Amino acid sequence: MQHFTIQELSASATAERLAIDNTPPRAAQRMLTILVEQLLDPIRRRYGAPIIVTSGYRCPALNTAVGGVANSHHIVGCAADITTGSVENNTMLFALIIDMQTTYAIRFTQLIAEKDYRWLHISYVPGMLRNQIIDVNACASERNASSLAIAQRTQPSVCDEVTNDNVNQSSGSQEGDVVALLSEAKASAVVNAKRSTRSRTDAPSASASALSLEEKSALTLKKDYQDSG
Repeated sequence: MQHFTIQELSASATAERLAIDNTPPRAAQRMLTILVEQLLDPIRRRYGAPIIVTSGYRCPALNTAVGGVANSHHIVGCAADITTGSVENNTMLFALIIDMQTTYAIRFTQLIAEKDYRWLHISYVPGMLRNQIIDVNACASERNASSLAIAQRTQPSVCDEVTNDNVNQSSGSQEGDVVALLSEAKASAVVNAKRSTRSRTDAPSASASALSLEEKSALTLKKDYQDSG
């Protein structure tokens, strides 16, 4: 990990405000390491300028608080929302990542250009490297936009498609049995979800859409960010 840290990938203003412990468990930390080494660091090196992570690992309680889908890759440390700090540069970054994939420099599970290119969502789930590209801004009609929303919310759960036969060997050889890691990360997420449900109090609630917007705003959440690379 050259340009990113586990602390950076698990930092959350929403978690801090709601007193949610967003410390990633061991398996999620290993998946975050794979995410950085296979995607974020190579993209940062090619881009040649700071890239801000607005949302990385999310424990189940935090994922719920920001309005994330239940099967989000964020909850096992396999995804990050990133931005350059400007819509124009995010558009360029989106094209750059696609170019890196088409020239076999990287592989990913999913790349999504969110509305108005305010941020990009990218994930790396070993064994599920489908190179799926979604540009929300390219939806030409409300019907297409609705279909896209449904597709995003019905994506396969992490681990459901992973087998020993299709694990990406470049990361598997370095990180050990990634199938076991993903299973452990998924199990930890389930345990944490049950724990947060049992310990939930009457803490002040907030609008999920408002929380989500704050969580994914680079200028709000990472205004003091300094790229050390």
